[in-house]
Amino acid sequence: MVDRKTNTERARELRQRAARARYVILGLSREDDRERLKAYADELDQQAAELEAPTPAPGEPQVTHEQQQVQQQAETPEPKKPDDASSN
Repeated sequence: MVDRKTNTERARELRQRAARARYVILGLSREDDRERLKAYADELDQQAAELEAPTPAPGEPQVTHEQQQVQQQAETPEPKKPDDASSN
């Protein structure tokens, strides 16, 4: 049997499975079980995102964009220099 599902259909199914996993998390009492199931749901969402990503046409180079976050520190004012009255 040939699987003829489109990437969109596969992505939708993965997102549904992730949603069900997150629903099950609500009924779990152990923290480690909740964390493992959340990681599984996150992985399913990542797979769905990869399926939904546009694919380049054959022969075109694949371009990826990496986003970097930069933190800027507030400038601190320089301390005032004391007036040197004895030097005049």
